[in-house]
Amino acid sequence: MSGKHKFLMLSARDLNSPTLRECAVAILNFEFNKALSRKKWLKQPAMTHSWWRGNDSKRTDFTSLPVTLKKIEEYLGAHGRFDCNAWNLRPLLCPWLDSSVSIAPNFHFADAKGEALTMKSPLNLGAKFPIVPAIDREGALYTSFQLILQQRVLRARRWLVENSDSFQTPEWIHEFRTYVSEAVSLLDATLHQTYLKAEYDPLPGWKFDVDRLGSRHGQRLMDKLGWIFKITGRPLDLSPHEKAAFDTFRELRNHLQHFDPPCFCFSIEDVAQWLNLMKPFGNVLWNIRRSLGSPITEPLIELLLEPKVVFNPIQPGARRLPQTPATGYQSSRWPTANHYKAEAS
Repeated sequence: MSGKHKFLMLSARDLNSPTLRECAVAILNFEFNKALSRKKWLKQPAMTHSWWRGNDSKRTDFTSLPVTLKKIEEYLGAHGRFDCNAWNLRPLLCPWLDSSVSIAPNFHFADAKGEALTMKSPLNLGAKFPIVPAIDREGALYTSFQLILQQRVLRARRWLVENSDSFQTPEWIHEFRTYVSEAVSLLDATLHQTYLKAEYDPLPGWKFDVDRLGSRHGQRLMDKLGWIFKITGRPLDLSPHEKAAFDTFRELRNHLQHFDPPCFCFSIEDVAQWLNLMKPFGNVLWNIRRSLGSPITEPLIELLLEPKVVFNPIQPGARRLPQTPATGYQSSRWPTANHYKAEAS
């Protein structure tokens, strides 16, 4: 074996997928502040969107390129992503969930009075939120990890496919752990930001009842999903496939973080299935955003439009038996549900 055979490959992108069309509609509804269906958007002529950034004292005005639903769908199909800058459209961001200030000074300055130059950045969680990150020397400050985590999951998925010839190496399995862990961290971060927003700076129509929600700590991840309806009044309506993807990621994350049981086994066919669960798992994130009234983001669109991963054996024509529960990942799990508690830590 040369060691250069890629055991995972990407299939062709589905240019007519319902997800691609839904993403296009979501982009236009956000940009033009509407709630139109695809059928109604198809009837709309080419439109431009004028918007501005900054404040009254220092304001920059923008006008987008002419857009139609078909043009957006064609762009998504050709690129598998969306670039607001390319269209001169406003960023696909939720101010309190996605927008992040990042500060990374490479110096420390103290004046004659013994006071250090300090940079602070309040979070977009209201004036009552008690934490204000501050830095006065070499280091870094971030106020939201939403986009960072979305981009990290996307890169990890691609890296695992591109480097599937080295699946036997510790580096590869550690990157797989990163893929799983960061995906669940992204979901957990979204839920915690929502809880804190409801507690300190709720949006109109939101409710915060700590007796109903419970503490942010010590709850299962599944219970935290219930926060969305209790806060917004809008149910998530997850499909069975999306719930299964959520459960699989949750169990994998706990197994790979705690190693209980203290072993791990996988076939490349298992991995292909896990990488393809990113689409239904991404839909869980998108459904949460819909309930929150938050837009889909550029990296989340890219995740949802990623091509399907397929297993690529060295000998594709050789006879293969179906994988049984006695081999692969199933063989490294506790034999009964009572032994393995897939709870979020």
